Amino acid sequence: MIPSFTFSGVMKSSLLLLLAGLLFVSAGDSSEDGEDDIVDLYSKDSAVVHMDHSNFERLLHGQHHVWAVEFYNSWCGHCQLYAPTWLRIAQQTANWGSVLKVGAINCARSQNLAICRNYDVGGYPWVKLFAPLAKEGDMGEKVSHKLQEEMLELLVNHVTDLQARTHPPGWPNLAPFSGSLSEFLSSPEPLHALVVEGSANSSVGRQVALDLSVHRQRLLVARTVLPPLGLRPTETARPLLVTFRDGQPQTELVSRDGLPPRKLFTDALRRALGVTDSEQPPDGPRTARTDGQAPAAAAEPGRGTAVSAGDAVYMVDLENAVGYALRQEVAGKKDISGEALSALRNFVEMLIKYLPVRKSVIEAVSELKMFLKGKKRVGGAEIQRHLEKARSPLPPHRPWHGCRGSQPGLRGYTCGLWSVFHAATVQAHQLEESNNVSILPAIHGYVKHFFSCAHCSQHFQEMSAREGLFNVTHTNEAMIWLWRAHNIVNKRLAGDGTEDPQHPKVQFPTQTQCLACFSGDTYFEPIIISFLHSFYGKEAMKLDSLTEDEAAAAAAAGGLRPAAALPAAGARNRVELVSRVLGRSGSSEGAAASGLLSGSDISLCVLLWVFSFVTLVLAFFLFKMKKTYKRKHSKDYRSFFK
Repeated sequence: MIPSFTFSGVMKSSLLLLLAGLLFVSAGDSSEDGEDDIVDLYSKDSAVVHMDHSNFERLLHGQHHVWAVEFYNSWCGHCQLYAPTWLRIAQQTANWGSVLKVGAINCARSQNLAICRNYDVGGYPWVKLFAPLAKEGDMGEKVSHKLQEEMLELLVNHVTDLQARTHPPGWPNLAPFSGSLSEFLSSPEPLHALVVEGSANSSVGRQVALDLSVHRQRLLVARTVLPPLGLRPTETARPLLVTFRDGQPQTELVSRDGLPPRKLFTDALRRALGVTDSEQPPDGPRTARTDGQAPAAAAEPGRGTAVSAGDAVYMVDLENAVGYALRQEVAGKKDISGEALSALRNFVEMLIKYLPVRKSVIEAVSELKMFLKGKKRVGGAEIQRHLEKARSPLPPHRPWHGCRGSQPGLRGYTCGLWSVFHAATVQAHQLEESNNVSILPAIHGYVKHFFSCAHCSQHFQEMSAREGLFNVTHTNEAMIWLWRAHNIVNKRLAGDGTEDPQHPKVQFPTQTQCLACFSGDTYFEPIIISFLHSFYGKEAMKLDSLTEDEAAAAAAAGGLRPAAALPAAGARNRVELVSRVLGRSGSSEGAAASGLLSGSDISLCVLLWVFSFVTLVLAFFLFKMKKTYKRKHSKDYRSFFK
């Protein structure tokens, strides 16, 4: 419930209200956008093979090598952070083409949705290994994404085990050599290289053999733990490379500190073969999003900055987020049943009851609710077909406005989804007369089962358990809980490589946005509640990016103000907005005229408050003077009453 304010209550709190209203600031500006804002994390000419709906099956099926494929979502922060590692793995294995190739597919693109769904990708990033001669129906082997060296070890062990079982043609021999030196030198290759690893767990010899597998007609590379019979090296404590040309020993190279033995040995053998760097497959350039750092500070022309559109909430961002959540996240699931299906129903119900968007969007979500009614199991493909053929379709994706990043691939959906959650909790607080707190479990259920950034989803679930999400009992507590949770996330991600430099992750609101929200260095939550209403409430929603007819219809249906009715230059009149929030809950007399407190009303309240304060001070001094006078003339009083 929003706190009730009588006329005297308004007078008593008017000074605080005035400070809060004057210090709420915001503005908005943006430019057009579309699915072009979805940016692949790897350029098409990088070492990572670009895979999409047009080539995925063709590249995967019927090949004699292993495929290591990363299914990723380009807006997923953890995918962005892992991209440099996956790129380096592809660069490190660029010469292993006859045995292994490294690829990636961006599941954020609608064209790739069916592929990612069919391969039952549960969350991103998701790595799968596909055996040689894969065919339709082969689902691959899921492996955990790991750091570079750990993943290289995993890949080497995988192809070694696979070779031992299936003996694919054209692969170098990765098994350890156990014969004599004469047996090793009896093969016809002119150059022989023996890597003495010194440890059964080492993969140095296999990586060298894979690095040079393209030259296997001219070079035989073998590995052994101990020197074979007939070979007496000078050093055995460290990995050792011994080379022979035409059966005669040539060099003996011992690994040394400061240089990985794999690189030392591979470079030496390339020189022995006369191979130059220009003959090696190129690594390809890195993209802007695969360097592990935040993008350059300069924003692209036409994109908003941190003090413009990002300080307001736009209906188009809410509608975009809902559309992506249902069309891509929910429809991207292969099978939905049990707890996940219940979570979907709760999420849909939350959108219908509490989301301040256009009537046509609510009708589209209501149709989905009816479609799900009575079902015990539903496939993502079924939901996709329903959404495509619905009588009331979801609106098409439009340019992000307040959630527009300074560069493509930044903010967007994640920003929009947070806005959906906040707007819904505020609307629930405005509408609910009882202690209905189903909204936070609905948010939790969606994030747990459908938010496809696996790392982010896990963090949110852990935070929910730690911060007592399921202990919340009132709608005002739900609104504050989500606000606190968002600030916890912002604090954890501040300075992260995925941060938009034009929209840094700071504690919200800042003192610039709401000085009255602070008591010293800490937040004053009673004012935070009013601020959240003024920022995410239905009446604060901006209708920019909607057509004139759409904006007018939205305003008429939901009590929203068209963009043209907002203050000039996009500045938000927070005094009016907070006054509306407080005025709605005041006495019937105070709200009867207009439902809000005007600037004159506030000024009058301040004057009345000052007058009342002065009157009380004067009364206090008069009372003290009277008491003193009575003590001084007590005999006169007694004689008077005799």
